[in-house]
Amino acid sequence: MEKNTLHVIMPDYMTGFQCIAGKCRHSCCIGWEIDIDEEALRRYMSVSGQLGEKLRAKISADGTDDAPHFLLEGEDERCPFLNEQNLCELILNLGEDSLCQICRDHPRFRNYIGDREEIGLGLCCEEAARLILRQTHPMRLTGDPADFSGWTPEDVDLYQFRSRIFARLEDTALPLSERLNAIFQENGLPLPQIDMSRWSAFLTELERLDPAWDRELARLAEERVSCGISCLFALDAASSDPKSEGFFLALFSYFLYRHLPAALEDGQREVRVLFAYIATQILMSLYASHLMEDPETGEDALIECARMFSSEIEYSDENVTRILLEIERVYF
Repeated sequence: MEKNTLHVIMPDYMTGFQCIAGKCRHSCCIGWEIDIDEEALRRYMSVSGQLGEKLRAKISADGTDDAPHFLLEGEDERCPFLNEQNLCELILNLGEDSLCQICRDHPRFRNYIGDREEIGLGLCCEEAARLILRQTHPMRLTGDPADFSGWTPEDVDLYQFRSRIFARLEDTALPLSERLNAIFQENGLPLPQIDMSRWSAFLTELERLDPAWDRELARLAEERVSCGISCLFALDAASSDPKSEGFFLALFSYFLYRHLPAALEDGQREVRVLFAYIATQILMSLYASHLMEDPETGEDALIECARMFSSEIEYSDENVTRILLEIERVYF
């Protein structure tokens, strides 16, 4: 399908996203390899003056098959164009249009179903995580033409499968537990019991980047976490401001939106629904653990846990694949 025929779809909250640049505590310009696309490379090679000289000195030229990339600096692997105020020298001197594709896109991701280009924001960005978790309803998409002409049967089937799940999540006449039960029963799946200590041990076996994530995984093994989520929802039931349910819906919707389209390639749509559910349960368990430790922590703890989970898991194809295989082994 030609790229110019694609309908761009996105969550309705995306227009509210804006990079917080130097205020970000976890800059995407630190610790991430930054590949440079061909168009950007041509631009950089033509820049004059001191900035041009620096560009040409800080771009890899090792003769390997690896894509050209910026040579990161220091123990924390900073982009060489991130200044002391954590602002981008390229934007300051050349404007945002000068950025390479990966920098312009981040933290956005793209998936494709039929003639839809589905764009979203990744939780690995703390500001994106904050925006996503502050939604008060399941994910709602904009720009949907609802026209299946030219789609493959597989595209239509997956789109309708996910739409039915989103519709169930929106049915606020039912308690959340009943909505989740309906989603799983309608698709021939039992609502699984999640052993957090077991998942803590499994996730510890995966590739990890940040020692802070190790500390969060250790929380999952704590006995108190096993009842943490039920306590959260019990408190919500007695409250006029059920934040935990909102957080759960926002996370579950996000993981479904981001990860289900890949089932068009691997056929694992039920496994990916369980991935979305387990990922959500893990983050809600961590949130409960932080609240039990410090009731004043609020949503900030969940935002940080979501950011770490995304960075450690979602941005590692190997880790996602290993989790999918483990889900298939245990629950199918």
